[in-house]
Amino acid sequence: MTPLDAFRVPLTGTMLVEASAGTGKTHTITSLFVRLVLEQGLGVQEILVVTFTEAATSELRDRIRRRLRAAAQALAGEPTTDTELAAFVAAASPDLRATYRERATRALRELDLAAISTIHSFCLRMLQEHAFESGARFDLGLISDTALLVDDVANDYWSSKVVGLSPGLFALRAGTNGFERACAQKIATAIARRPVDTPVLPLPPSPISARATDPRELAMTADQAFADARDMWRDKGAEVRAALKDSLPGLKANMVSEEKLARIYEALDAFFASESLPMSIPREALQKLTEVELQRATKKGFATPSHPFFGQTTILLAQLDGAQRNLVTRLRRGVVDYVRTELPRRKEALRAQGFEDLLFSLDAALDPLRSPRA
Repeated sequence: MTPLDAFRVPLTGTMLVEASAGTGKTHTITSLFVRLVLEQGLGVQEILVVTFTEAATSELRDRIRRRLRAAAQALAGEPTTDTELAAFVAAASPDLRATYRERATRALRELDLAAISTIHSFCLRMLQEHAFESGARFDLGLISDTALLVDDVANDYWSSKVVGLSPGLFALRAGTNGFERACAQKIATAIARRPVDTPVLPLPPSPISARATDPRELAMTADQAFADARDMWRDKGAEVRAALKDSLPGLKANMVSEEKLARIYEALDAFFASESLPMSIPREALQKLTEVELQRATKKGFATPSHPFFGQTTILLAQLDGAQRNLVTRLRRGVVDYVRTELPRRKEALRAQGFEDLLFSLDAALDPLRSPRA
C-alpha cells in the first residue's frame, strides 16, 4: 500500500484512498480541494464533496474555508505554520503565486455555493433540480428513518395475508423453518434497502407451481392427510395401544416407556378429536410413532412394533412438512411482492423518499436504459 501525499498525488483519474479513524481524512480532503482550486483552476461549484452526516458536512466546509484562507495568506507572503502549504508556495514561481492567490480569494468569496453536502442531500438536490429528467416530484421530501414505515407495511401483510389463514395453515406456517411476524419484518427491511430489480430471496431448487402454493390447495392436502390419520386413530387406536404394549419389553426404555406412551396417547387423542387440522400440531408425539422412530427404539434381537397407523403417521408428517415448505415459500415471496408494491405507494402518498431511495432514484436517472426518459 502506497502512503498518500495529498500535495503530490495526480488530480486526474480515479483513486481509492483507504484510511482508518484519526488518520487525517478531513485534512487530506481539504488539501485536495485547495489543489483543485489553485492548480486546476476549478470553481468551487465544479467540485463535489460528499460525506455521511450533517455534522461532518458543517465541519468539512469550515475546514476547507480555513485551509483556503491559509493558502491565500501564504501566497501573499504571510508566514504559515502549515508545512505542506509552505512547501507548495515555495515551489511556485512569483507569477504562479499571483494566479494561485487570485483563485484562492475567488474561492473564498464563492465557497457558500460549493457542493459540500451529505450523500443523500446531494442526491435529493440533483433529483429536484432535474425533475423532468429524473421523473422525481418537484416537492420531493426526505424521510430520515423509514424503519417505522417498513414495519407498518410488514405488519399489514401479516394481518391481511397470514392471520386470515385457516387454523391448520396458520399452525403449519410456524416452526423452526416457518414464517413468523419477525420474518416478514426482516424480509421487508431487506427489500427496502435494495433496488427493485435486486433479488433478495434464493430461488427454490425446482420450480413450484402456483397451484402447489395456493392456500386452498395446501389446506386441502393437509386436511386430507390429517383426516386419514384421524380416522385410523379413531378406528384402530385400541389396536395401536395393544401393539405397543405387547412390544414394550423389546423397546428401549429411554425412548419408549408406559409413561411416555401415556403422554403420547393423550396428545393424539386431543389432536384427533378435531374434525379439521387444529392450531396445535403434536409433532413430537406423531414422530415417536413413525416407522423410523420405532425401528430406532427397538432393542437388538426384538421385532419392531407393526401397525398401518405407524405408516400413516409417517405420511401425515411428510404431507405436513411438504405443505409447510410450500406455504412458507408462498408467504415469503408474497411479502416481497407486497412490500415492493405497497412501500413505494405509501412513500408516494407522503411525497417523500428514504436515504436508499434517493441513491436508487439518482442511479436509475443516470442510467440511459433505466431512466424515466429512456
